Amino acid sequence: MREAAVTGEPDADLGERIVAWIVPVDPASPPRAPPDAPGARSRSHRPRSCSRRS
Repeated sequence: MREAAVTGEPDADLGERIVAWIVPVDPASPPRAPPDAPGARSRSHRPRSCSRRS
């Protein structure tokens, strides 16, 4: 990873959300997260408490 940044951005439902930007060393071959990494699972596998509020 060449660079990384994490900020808080406004969110209409939650007030604020986390946003991350990653710049890979080699853009043609970006790193892949392991399947057990936090956030690597699809929304359908997340607990309902982690879903957007309506």
